[in-house]
Amino acid sequence: MAPSRAYIPSAALLRALSRPLPPRCPFALRSTTIRTLRSQTPGAQPGAKGRARLFKKLGLKPHEPPTDHDLGGVGKSRIESIEYYEQDSAGKEVLIDRVANKQDLERIDNLQRMYEESQKDPNYDTAELYKASIDSIASNPNFADLRDELESMKRSRSMISTDIPEQEMKKIDREASASIRMEIHDNLQELIDDAEMADLKEELIEVQRRLPEIEGTLAASPEWTAVLARLEEKLANHEAYQQKVASQVEDGDLNPTNEILVPEGVVPPELKDMQFEKAEDVNALIKQMQEVLTAMGGDPEVEKELEDLMNEDPVETLAQDDQHRAELAFQSLADQLSEFKDAPPPEELEDANVSPELQAKVDKILEDPNLMEKLALIKDLIQKTKNDITYMGPSAPDPLNLDQSETTTLRTRLKIAENDPEHIAALRRLRVNLLPPFNVSPALRSLNEALRLSYVGANDDVRRVLWRAYFKARTIPTLLQNIPDDAWDMLWYSQAVTWGSNQNRQNHLRILLQDLASVGKNGPPTHPKSLAGQEEVHLD
Repeated sequence: MAPSRAYIPSAALLRALSRPLPPRCPFALRSTTIRTLRSQTPGAQPGAKGRARLFKKLGLKPHEPPTDHDLGGVGKSRIESIEYYEQDSAGKEVLIDRVANKQDLERIDNLQRMYEESQKDPNYDTAELYKASIDSIASNPNFADLRDELESMKRSRSMISTDIPEQEMKKIDREASASIRMEIHDNLQELIDDAEMADLKEELIEVQRRLPEIEGTLAASPEWTAVLARLEEKLANHEAYQQKVASQVEDGDLNPTNEILVPEGVVPPELKDMQFEKAEDVNALIKQMQEVLTAMGGDPEVEKELEDLMNEDPVETLAQDDQHRAELAFQSLADQLSEFKDAPPPEELEDANVSPELQAKVDKILEDPNLMEKLALIKDLIQKTKNDITYMGPSAPDPLNLDQSETTTLRTRLKIAENDPEHIAALRRLRVNLLPPFNVSPALRSLNEALRLSYVGANDDVRRVLWRAYFKARTIPTLLQNIPDDAWDMLWYSQAVTWGSNQNRQNHLRILLQDLASVGKNGPPTHPKSLAGQEEVHLD
């Protein structure tokens, strides 16, 4: 038998065995064993039901989230407070709300509870929810500019939701009357103590002594009215008093009760320093502005105002018009409403390229170093001219023969109306309410304020302000659909007056009619024909 030889591997095998193995992937999963359905690993965890049975069998309670008592409560040792911040674009953090005690928690819980109940129950009384929501919004620093309006809304809602006793209303009237009497009494006492008014001291004391003391409203007796008329006649010719009033006008602190006695030669302080070498400078600027307006297509209202300024007697041209016709001829207004419906809608102006000649004229006007002073003077002259043009009657009524409510300012009338539940309800029917985020629009706020002023006063200034506020706000989404009927009537009939200054009457009515048609209305909610029937009955 041949001897055995030792096994010697080949060089190729040795090289193959000496090569390093590839690294094992640490994310490689171990292969799982395929089990049949209903199979279960020995260490499987029980489910929710099994865990509940296990806790019950062992006599243990399932785990529950900790309560406020377990955490120690807000404001105690474990949780001091919960604060909500907002960060603006500049990176500054603003504190929005802070929950630091039990009362704050109850406030938030009550607000959430009332909101959920109002969503479930359509007949739920939302008075408390309304107040709590306004308080929550007013405390937010983002709505700091609306705080006064929110407080006014809250007071209005509270006065409407609760019936004010008659005695309380009389008390409010007495307080308002007392404040007016006190202001008049103080003004008279100031004149009595003035040494320069010594020659009129007896008349002043007589007026002060006869100051009526009547509850409710400040009614003027005939005796007091006669004494006051004699005093005003003497004050109008009193040199020392006129100088005092003139100095108050220059300083800008004139008492409103003395504005009627301002001398005609007194110049307001904003126009006192405006001096021009030649009066033709202003006329030249007006002519340049007329040329620019003509090249741009022209604005009839502005061109008419500039033309009246250039004329020496603007009232003479107005005298040719029929100034004695009724301010609102309802039958004629109803006929015009039908004509507006059939007329084509007004064409919108398209932007056009500015010609070099027009641009040169504008640049020439802007190069004037005294342009702002001249424009301020022109504005004052236009305002004075308007006061002459819009004069409709032969003479103004005597303020001494008018009721006290007719001689107060619009703000004072508005404050008086806000204390009367009937007027509060009427003001609420005029208010336009929109859903967020459109409810915080400045244009909407201006429109609501203009409607409030229109409710307590009807004059040309209020009419202009109302139209400008509406024209700016009409582009707000969902505004036209949410304007109440009373507000539509206010807008329509305020622009339907036939005053001499209402030169754009037809254009305004066409725009209103177009907006009314866009929300499915054929005209104002209170049609002029219905008012025409009432007018005929009244005339008969």
